[in-house]
Amino acid sequence: MQRYPNQCLVCEKAVETTAKFKNDYLDNHHPNIYGGTIEIDFGYGSRFDDMNGYQGRYIVHQAIICDDCYEKKQHLTRPIVKHREEKWEILSQNYRNE
Repeated sequence: MQRYPNQCLVCEKAVETTAKFKNDYLDNHHPNIYGGTIEIDFGYGSRFDDMNGYQGRYIVHQAIICDDCYEKKQHLTRPIVKHREEKWEILSQNYRNE
């Protein structure tokens, strides 16, 4: 498994994890850190376009930011609520043979 640094995206200082969850960030879980996480989604028009939606995958890039840097850059963010929608698709009785 590839290991990623636990550094702030802005200032590059190490961001400490909480004692209870010491290796969350390095083990690819949502970290419990003294800071926050950022998800970056590159779409059409970006040089880094990940072609999301193709081949059944959706790529986001995760980073961390320390509280001090977020305090300085908070005015450049927008708080949102991310809704997850469930949609049902009715299949025919013979779907296994289609």
